[in-house]
Amino acid sequence: MGVGVSSVMGPEGEAGGLPTGLGDLPENCVAAVLAYLEPLEICRAARLSRTFRGASSSDSVWETKLPRNYRHLLALATDEENPYKKSRLCKKEIYARLCRPVPLDGGTKEFWLERTSGGICMSISSRALLITGIDDRRYWSYLTTEESGFHSVAYLHQTWWFEVDGEVDFCFPAGSYSLFFRLHLGRATKRLGRRICITEHIHGWDIKPVRFQLSTSDGQLAQSKCYLDKIGSWILYHAGDFVVENSDVPTNLKFSMKQIDCTHTKGGLCVDSVFIYPKGFRFPVLDRPRGLPADKILTFFPFPYIFLGSCSWKARLRSWFPRMGGRWDFLEWLSPDVSTSVLTRIDDPADLARVSAVSWSWRMFVVANGFGKRLCLRNYPDVPSFSCIFEVSTVNKTAQVGCSAAAEWESLEREHRVYLYLSHCLGSSKCERNCISQAICASSTDNYPDESIANTLEPSEIVDRRPSYWSSSGQRDPSMSESLTYKLVANLCIVDEIKIKPFRAYFQYGHPIYSAKAVRIRMGCSRSGSGISCSPDQQSALIEQYHWRYTSPEFPMAHENVLQSFKLPKPVICLGGVLQIELLGRVQKQAMDDLYYICVCHVQVLGRPLSPVLDLNVHESADNLAVTYFPDARSCTLPVRVTEDDARDSSSWQSLATRFIDIKLLQELLQSID
Repeated sequence: MGVGVSSVMGPEGEAGGLPTGLGDLPENCVAAVLAYLEPLEICRAARLSRTFRGASSSDSVWETKLPRNYRHLLALATDEENPYKKSRLCKKEIYARLCRPVPLDGGTKEFWLERTSGGICMSISSRALLITGIDDRRYWSYLTTEESGFHSVAYLHQTWWFEVDGEVDFCFPAGSYSLFFRLHLGRATKRLGRRICITEHIHGWDIKPVRFQLSTSDGQLAQSKCYLDKIGSWILYHAGDFVVENSDVPTNLKFSMKQIDCTHTKGGLCVDSVFIYPKGFRFPVLDRPRGLPADKILTFFPFPYIFLGSCSWKARLRSWFPRMGGRWDFLEWLSPDVSTSVLTRIDDPADLARVSAVSWSWRMFVVANGFGKRLCLRNYPDVPSFSCIFEVSTVNKTAQVGCSAAAEWESLEREHRVYLYLSHCLGSSKCERNCISQAICASSTDNYPDESIANTLEPSEIVDRRPSYWSSSGQRDPSMSESLTYKLVANLCIVDEIKIKPFRAYFQYGHPIYSAKAVRIRMGCSRSGSGISCSPDQQSALIEQYHWRYTSPEFPMAHENVLQSFKLPKPVICLGGVLQIELLGRVQKQAMDDLYYICVCHVQVLGRPLSPVLDLNVHESADNLAVTYFPDARSCTLPVRVTEDDARDSSSWQSLATRFIDIKLLQELLQSID
């Protein structure tokens, strides 16, 4: 109570005194509190105030985070050209220096402090290991790769005697440690910027398990074994644990990995390095091999954790990019798997287009890995995978005859542009219009042609002083459904919303409304290629000639004479330009014949045609979809309001596409004859 009063009273007891805050705490008290926090929490607390910033740089705080033998470790990390530099470093700078990789034995080994806990970590390259038969290129070879922190791995082609041994003498700080072997089944390489795994040499690892063993100079021994069956990924296999009690005495650590069985050969294995981490250090868990517990197999982020502290941004970048030689392209620094994981989190096609425009190497990586197609199929699963993509352009491109790589790259480029354009159109709702070109048929018609489906294209209920509507045939069963089939203005249309207006029979007693109970939308293409209107005698046969690729959920219809909107959950691409409206269930019974009817006076399909940029070609199988891409038509847009005659006429781009496909088919026919 007294403290609260003194904070608002002046020196003579009058009001007007300044309130106290965290900045008024003594710096040594703040330092005593910060000593109980982890290093990252100390760095965050330094941003609170000047007092906390000064306390966070105190030697008393950081000395508790350093290992007991930090002077010995600093001597290994100090620059030989300036041996007296370490005498001018404060404890915080020493911690920051030890958090960066320190090379040993000519760069074949590295150690660093794990920045969150301050524990010592070590990595040992495959060139520092004793591998049986490594000098014989028939069995082993060294491969250069970006997926290793040492930029090279040992690759086993084939051998009978598989044995890898290693030894290290190091003054580990007191504590418990775990040892891992980083292995990879298969040989990882790149093709057109895309990571692939060659598995032709993988054999023999599923017959008997691999045995891991480690021993220390003070008599500790640990053994484990497991099968190697995870193909295409870098895996950390746990060999065992050991305990260090005296940090002033070097610990001699011997470890090995063996699969000695001369009854069969084994091969196709990449050996990267050996890692030593404080026991209990957590990594993301992958699928475990047979015979190995889930907490014994781990994935590994191939770069050590780096202390950021309060150093300048340039120093932070240098610490994060220790091996790039002055280049700052993170796609080249990170492994292909990590880069792929980063880019697959892009959800906006505009962002992906900007990424592909950064540099030629970035574009190659984006196009070769098919990120445009992945993004489109992830956001819109109903988009199909087109079997073939043609491109028709007025710009003459010189084709490299006989170069399969160039042809494959052009195919990937076309696929990238088409799917990126589809993602952009599906995510954009601008320029929506009525996409119905003509009415094809109805499942039934009461009085043809006075009550035909063609009347639903008229927005007015009265045309030429007569009611304009479609009416189904009468049914005694109210659960009987009807369907209305329409041809859209293009073979590829993005449909977002359907509007239907039930008909009110104002000429009947009570003005009944002949609506349906529910509505369902189907989209697809014609199997025979016919999309013209037909007579009632041909309707039942024509309905079965359509291949439906999309079916919407059911939407309840209100019993009202208004233009009702039925919005799809997501914009959908209508492949083939045919849309069918299913009217499920009947509500109104006509008094004069005691039969149920459904009557509709107007229908709209709101969306966006993708012509003239894209055109779809459906083959006889109805599953083989080919798309023709017109890049020169990107600047051409159809007007929002078009007449019925304009909608029915085929554009010059579509006729050009037809001629192009005919030429392609003729060329294939001539090649088959030759």
